[in-house]
Amino acid sequence: MEFVEGGSLQLIRQARSASFEEKLEILAQAADGLAAVHAAGFIHHDIGPKNFLVNRDRQVKLIDFGLAVPNTPAFRKPGNRTGTLQYMAPELVRREPTDERIDIFSFGVMAFEFLTDKQPYDASSANSMAVIMQRINQDPLDPAKADPTLPEPLCELLRKLIARRKEERWRAMANLGEALRSITAQGR
Repeated sequence: MEFVEGGSLQLIRQARSASFEEKLEILAQAADGLAAVHAAGFIHHDIGPKNFLVNRDRQVKLIDFGLAVPNTPAFRKPGNRTGTLQYMAPELVRREPTDERIDIFSFGVMAFEFLTDKQPYDASSANSMAVIMQRINQDPLDPAKADPTLPEPLCELLRKLIARRKEERWRAMANLGEALRSITAQGR
């Protein structure tokens, strides 16, 4: 396994060591990595800041494939509720059939947190049932309210990534990196 000298997205966010443009590029690289996993026919099942490492050259690496499953009918059946609760998609919580959009939702929660220092759902509850009920019954915090300085195109992208209904969610990781990079070019 490759040794990655650096830190996780969680550590970078906590250290506030990246500019807005750098954060978008880090997220774009993370999106590209997850797109490669999906293109290879897998669902990661545990997308969150602890599973993306950033090396000293600001290259992003996706790790921890312990919960990854093939994106096949047998593995998209309801009932497989694995991953980190704070980043779990509503359909996973409701034990509905899943697909790669569970990773897209988790990526959206992670990106929201990375850019705003807040989660789209109240993460202060230590009660896992309360967290589950939030995913089912509440709309996420609007990114424009979490950070009014975010450009509207980025807020719109985040809204699509964390849409509660998977049918309304961003469709595929394949073009997300490019979308994030185009926001970088627009400035803040």
